[in-house]
Amino acid sequence: MGKTIVQFRDGRPGKIEPVTASSESLEGGRPTFAIFEEPHHWTDSTGGHKVARTVRRNLGKIAGGQARAVEVTNAHDPNRKSVAQGSYENFLASKEDGEAADYLYDCREAPPGVDVGDEDALREALKIAYGDSTWVDFDRILSEIYDRRNPIEESRRFYLNQVVASIHAWVRPDQVDAIVKPGVIIPDGAQIALGFDGSKSADATALIATDIESGHVWSLGIWERPDMPGYDRWTVPTDHVEDAVRAAFETWDVVAFFADVAYWQGHVDRWAEEYRDTLAVRAAPGHSVAFDMRARTKDFVRAAEATHAAIEMKSFTIADDPALIRHLKNARRRVSAHGVGIGKETRESPLKVDGAVTLVIAREARRVAIERGRLENRTRPGSAVVYGF
Repeated sequence: MGKTIVQFRDGRPGKIEPVTASSESLEGGRPTFAIFEEPHHWTDSTGGHKVARTVRRNLGKIAGGQARAVEVTNAHDPNRKSVAQGSYENFLASKEDGEAADYLYDCREAPPGVDVGDEDALREALKIAYGDSTWVDFDRILSEIYDRRNPIEESRRFYLNQVVASIHAWVRPDQVDAIVKPGVIIPDGAQIALGFDGSKSADATALIATDIESGHVWSLGIWERPDMPGYDRWTVPTDHVEDAVRAAFETWDVVAFFADVAYWQGHVDRWAEEYRDTLAVRAAPGHSVAFDMRARTKDFVRAAEATHAAIEMKSFTIADDPALIRHLKNARRRVSAHGVGIGKETRESPLKVDGAVTLVIAREARRVAIERGRLENRTRPGSAVVYGF
């Protein structure tokens, strides 16, 4: 007891030891197993990312890939860019790419829609999150959650194991998860609306579709620079974008197409020329496709507020698309004279939100289409539906 190094009693080589948060002193080690304790606190400012990278390099030296690491963490704060957040996002990215992940992610999380104001429901949610931890005093935890000095976002992370953003988030992660509906197939020929927001390289480019009748939203493409070495000069594959737009018009009845013109003015003009006879709704009085966000800030903010309200009311659903979900969760509130819009955490933030911005544009195109009577002209049968805007 009290020793800082634990060695095998039978004299075998090997030891267990705590290490300092100094990446330099760890360089060159050959561990076979490492425990990252509370990596939700390991950030750049604490040197945590350097330590994690060093330890992982050392683990990689063991032949046959037999070395392992385990991260024992609370739910991370999406605003802190911690080691735990990086591991979680890498796990999601592997799912997004359809690859076999080299991570096992295991979490007992309370139901996303739990109302913390309902004490009975909250107690049941805590039981789910704590599993077989029978020694936990739920009365004490409830008192901590209801203590006004404790931000509710922290309580959700530490007691309910929910990845919850700060009060600056546009929508809560659990609200996004609540509207995800896998397996929805919009039949060929259905009336849809498209939204587009383009970039050159640094930001993402997105093409989002929404069904006029049901409001269901899905991605036709989200293009962003891969986060790995060798892609510093990556640019958006414009031919892929063009193919996606063309395929949308060939597959469905596109009645509205709203596209931001920044960086893509020539493409937007050509789309307007090519599809103007197909589109039943114009994006602007002088242009059938151009939705210039620089000139229509007020319209976009109003559309963002309407979309936010619709998400809260679960008035529409979205496809189980990891990139779109990630962009929605990355979006931050942007308060202006016109109301509350959305944007990145900071201008330099690597966290993309373009899919969320494009979703708002697509829903605005759908709103205008319905306002112009397109819902009454729907081509497939359906029962009465109440729509929220």
